[in-house]
Amino acid sequence: MIRVTAQPTQPEPLTLWHVARGGHGDRLGAHLVASGALDGPETWERVREEAVRVLSQCLPPDASPGHRTGLLLGYSQSSKRLSMTAVAALARDNGFQMVIALTGANESHHAAARRRLERDLGATSPEAAGWTFLGNPSLHRDGEELGRQLDDWRTRPGGRSNSGCLFITVSRHPVQLDQLARLLRSRDLGSIDVLLLDDGSDGHDGSGSLPPGEAKTLEPLRACLPRHTYLRYTAAAQAACVLSLLDLFSPDFVDLIESASYCGGGDFFLGRGELVRAIPAAPRSGHDVAADAAPASLLDALRLFFLGVAAELSSGKAARRALLVDTAGRPDLNGAFHTWIDRSRHEWTRLLQRPAGDVGRQELLAAFARSHVELSATGGALPPLQDLLPALATEISRSALTEIDAQGDEPAARSEGGAQLLIGGAKLACGDSIPGLTVTYAASPPAANLAGLLKTRDRFFGYKRRRLGSCRAFLPERLLPQFVDHARREERVRQHVLAHRGRSTRDLRHALSLDPGGSSLRPVAPVRPSLAAPTHAWFKQEAPHVASSLEGNARRVEAFLARHRFSRHSRSPHGTAVVPIAEVIELLGRFAFGPDEVPAAQGVLDQLVRSRGERPDRSVAVFQMQPDPRTRAVRGRNDETIALHASVGAVAESGDPGDDAVRDPSRVTLQIHWVRVVRIEGGREVVIAARVPALALHVPRELRVPRGT
Repeated sequence: MIRVTAQPTQPEPLTLWHVARGGHGDRLGAHLVASGALDGPETWERVREEAVRVLSQCLPPDASPGHRTGLLLGYSQSSKRLSMTAVAALARDNGFQMVIALTGANESHHAAARRRLERDLGATSPEAAGWTFLGNPSLHRDGEELGRQLDDWRTRPGGRSNSGCLFITVSRHPVQLDQLARLLRSRDLGSIDVLLLDDGSDGHDGSGSLPPGEAKTLEPLRACLPRHTYLRYTAAAQAACVLSLLDLFSPDFVDLIESASYCGGGDFFLGRGELVRAIPAAPRSGHDVAADAAPASLLDALRLFFLGVAAELSSGKAARRALLVDTAGRPDLNGAFHTWIDRSRHEWTRLLQRPAGDVGRQELLAAFARSHVELSATGGALPPLQDLLPALATEISRSALTEIDAQGDEPAARSEGGAQLLIGGAKLACGDSIPGLTVTYAASPPAANLAGLLKTRDRFFGYKRRRLGSCRAFLPERLLPQFVDHARREERVRQHVLAHRGRSTRDLRHALSLDPGGSSLRPVAPVRPSLAAPTHAWFKQEAPHVASSLEGNARRVEAFLARHRFSRHSRSPHGTAVVPIAEVIELLGRFAFGPDEVPAAQGVLDQLVRSRGERPDRSVAVFQMQPDPRTRAVRGRNDETIALHASVGAVAESGDPGDDAVRDPSRVTLQIHWVRVVRIEGGREVVIAARVPALALHVPRELRVPRGT
């Protein structure tokens, strides 16, 4: 089993200040234990110590104006939300006056996140000086409330310990972020300590790319906060995603949020493979699948689920559990699964009411007996099946069968207890989790949606650790190897993060870039078409001016060029040199790419690493492109990308062979351009970046690694 655990020899994070444990944290822990969100007080202590470690790396209260950025990698959606709540309570105990939580742009997701946060944090403050909650605030509606809070903070006797804390939840929608920025700009916040928590929802597609303008949407908000720390959470531990975040935000620290109460995909695929069951074949489209018999694997899933509910109910514990039939990407199957499940539970209810000698009842009990043996083997001894029959019959008959999507309330709000049977799965794609989830049955996705399923469905393993033995994941048989590979790569990324606690995040970026074992899934992580030629021979930077470390990139490239002697190329005005492949790999591993460029750049870097492994003496043809700098205009008002190489038309008109022709046919080629990036406004050039390095790489066909190998 590959599992990341904190060991005494692991590097310790940089602690900037002492974080006090206080009453709000105590009350939050008691509330989470009492509500069943945590298994017990000892679990809360682990969660709180982790939150203390995170907060101690943030800008301390009463510090000089400044800001810090942290990247926090969690195991599941549920574990990162738990950490956000604990960090917020500790911030309140230590005198932070304002906490802002960024949630997904989807309105229903924002509303659900706001309800959870306000419910849990509200339980920590029975006294008057507690939290003031605002959701998607605006200057018109909430300006007076912000002014009252500022006056209270500045005049209340006893200072921070007796003042309240303003907790703001805001959707990531640009309009809502702009409204909040306008509100905050209306007041002087120079003496206010702020914690900005970002749950990272809506953050990545299957390739690891961030949405366009991800960083720019936050710049106006962060500019309003003279003293703040921005904590970006993510449950996506693919190397491409982490590299994108490192390049976009250039965090001051990176840390791992280890799950104290929830399980991740690694617990299943790398630790307890017996909890994963294969679905032999997906139902066919194009005919009335509901007329077919229910798949045997679905019936297995239902029996294991109902037995777990009945066993928990018989022990006197709360029995709220959920089974999810995940049909995201296959909505045509919703009706069929609804029919199969509804038909089965009614038939089972009828048979369990028949006399003991009834043949149908005996066959059903024999099937349940096999499931009883399996569940006992993984989850511990269960009461005898005969003793569970009354609870089993009750739970099957009263179970709630619901189709869910991205709209509406959380599934848990539809029932106060018992068994919930859910069909859908779009909520998971929006970042939601399913409370009480113990069994997942995933329909086979269309090929185009495979990357998204691997990304989001790895996070549905937000199962409670105390129930792990009774949890199951039923997945299409053809996808199991890719889920295992996905989990193994994510664990490698987490190991790198753990090893780099307290160290430079640039060192972490370098380690991730050069570790092919942690790279994103090549078979399912498509490169954005505009980042490479159709043959995938060229990688050309399109946004060299949006990387987080422009000065660092310039220094690295200047130092690289200074180490080598360039001569004039025989067929062009450019300088050329032959450089060992190891030095080029080192440069690329430390170079900061724009977030949209990371997946394609990492793909090229992986090929170079593999090529070096085959032949360490390989070399790269490096061209220092002229003129220096070249002027390139962004493509449009809302498109910050450039065309690094001149267009075909311009090349033909000038008689120049063109940048595409500047390459070595037998070696990897690296072109180093210096570009002046401008925007054309009213016929005039507005300079965005005066001189930044931009890279283009060409890999000859015989050296390319076939995708998926």
